[in-house]
Amino acid sequence: MGLLRQHILLLAMKYGHAPIPLSRAVCRGLLRRGVLNDLQALGNIARRFLFLGDGRMLLAEIKYGPANSIVR
Repeated sequence: MGLLRQHILLLAMKYGHAPIPLSRAVCRGLLRRGVLNDLQALGNIARRFLFLGDGRMLLAEIKYGPANSIVR
């Protein structure tokens, strides 16, 4: 989890945003799903978390996949 927090902090500094705190519930959800085993996946998670701005949305996206923007 420390590595994910550092990655979020570095990306936030790179793009000039304030870092978003990572809650314990989100950390437990990510550990439960086992998505933190790959360093490349860790970077993708950090980028999606900063883009979405909400840990619950991140967990839902990991579980169900990204939402489609086209509604038919």
